[in-house]
Amino acid sequence: MRYTGGVDHSSLDHDVLKALAQFPERTPVHPRELATELGQAVQSVAARLQPLISAGLVSKHWGAPPTPARAYMITEDGRDHLALAEEPRKIVKHAAERLHR
Repeated sequence: MRYTGGVDHSSLDHDVLKALAQFPERTPVHPRELATELGQAVQSVAARLQPLISAGLVSKHWGAPPTPARAYMITEDGRDHLALAEEPRKIVKHAAERLHR
């Protein structure tokens, strides 16, 4: 089993990483925005973020007054991890396309 930053690799939530990657780079995203993007409750998204934060794939930020709410942002390691996770799918898709020609 592979571990990333001491966290079980299989427990990492790629849907959350993908959603964070859709927002502009270096833009912290509030949990409510992320929950809306994923179509889930804010509490569910917050729980899904914790392993990603522990692995260093997502960073937590605190807003400045007057809105000192927490927000999250995908890190460079998170973008790299997502790219590596997507690579096997691209290879399989490409191979399938070649077989059907």
